[in-house]
Amino acid sequence: MKCERLEELLELLGEHWRKNPDLHLIDILQQLSVEVGEPDNFKALSDEVLIYQLKMRNAGKFEPIPGIKKIMKMILKRLYCELVEF
Repeated sequence: MKCERLEELLELLGEHWRKNPDLHLIDILQQLSVEVGEPDNFKALSDEVLIYQLKMRNAGKFEPIPGIKKIMKMILKRLYCELVEF
């Protein structure tokens, strides 16, 4: 599980770094800490926070959060199945 999380984090960081090649890693981490409301508090940047922030930073304003989107699909599928059986 940790390997998957690390690979995902490195992939997301790589995408951001390619868009901003002049930045150092510490600069990217500082930007992310500001975006999550914890300026210069790098301890607040857990793996999950970094992954979420890197995924959502370029998302549209009304784009659903990935975890919620998955849950909503499951709920709608279940409701549909119940309606079909009804």
